[in-house]
Amino acid sequence: MTIRIPPNQYQGGKLNFDVNLEMLHDISSASGGLDNFRIIASFSCAGDPETKELEEGRIALPRTCAGYKASSTGDPHLMTFDGLKYDCQGSGEFLLMKSVESDFLIQGRFVKFRPDKKPTVTKSVLIKAGKDVPAIQVNVPDDAVNGMCKPFAYIDGTEQAIADLDSNQASFQSEAFVKREREGLVIYFLASKVQVTLTAKASSKNGCVLGTTVCIESDSPLLTNTFQGLLGTPNGDMTDDWMSEGGTTSVAIPDTDSQRMVDAYDYCVDNWCIREEGDSLFTYDEDLGESFDKFEDCGAAGDTETVTCVEKAREDPQSKLSQICGDDYACFVD
Repeated sequence: MTIRIPPNQYQGGKLNFDVNLEMLHDISSASGGLDNFRIIASFSCAGDPETKELEEGRIALPRTCAGYKASSTGDPHLMTFDGLKYDCQGSGEFLLMKSVESDFLIQGRFVKFRPDKKPTVTKSVLIKAGKDVPAIQVNVPDDAVNGMCKPFAYIDGTEQAIADLDSNQASFQSEAFVKREREGLVIYFLASKVQVTLTAKASSKNGCVLGTTVCIESDSPLLTNTFQGLLGTPNGDMTDDWMSEGGTTSVAIPDTDSQRMVDAYDYCVDNWCIREEGDSLFTYDEDLGESFDKFEDCGAAGDTETVTCVEKAREDPQSKLSQICGDDYACFVD
């Protein structure tokens, strides 16, 4: 692979570019999950970010994450700020993270992409970065158009074009992007020094999926706060990333295999599924029949059928799955 860098990007001896590698699950499996890893390498020459700030009075986005990073992708695969990985295929609206003292919170809406299958995907994310900051909600449509999923947004309940999201806003800056077959949005909250990247992609059979990556910078004032939610506590210790509702008591983290299945499902649903409409900050499109009650399904049982299927496949070292996956339990599940 050859990368050609235009001369105007390294004049004066300065060069700034990012390299991103992502694993994308975008093919549905018989169990209802999303299969097959795809590696995408993307490069972006951004020039000198300090010059861009000086010329435009804006911060160059996206910023390289120098701090704690967490994510929710696929059906939903979670990685906490301290690197703990597990799955939460619950159905409903969930608290992804909350910084208690600052009221900075992120909620996610997990929806079944096929009614007869257990796994869910993220269709909407809501960010409220403090009491005096407007609520930002980003949705994806059910299905792609010409292979693309175009996200749309609300500011305090009013629909707003993605490209103009930060118009007349002093508390955050945003930048829409299109990369290959994906569209998305980067939002940077100035006071809290938190960057949220939302990426919409099309699954081959399961419609549009919204991925979320959160970066809390190393000098963010939030790091002195108490954290709650699915993305854990950014303190370098993953053993306390599972916590009871309210964030005051740690929950024992089971072995790696179980984290991806029933134990993880029970943890995320029992503690972080939003059960009361007053606790949800989402906007609903009544023309589409949306409501809190339509999405809330916190009482649904976890998926034990997939566990049985996975264990049978692992018991046979000659099976096709065993030869492909080896000891990688996550591979069996997907």
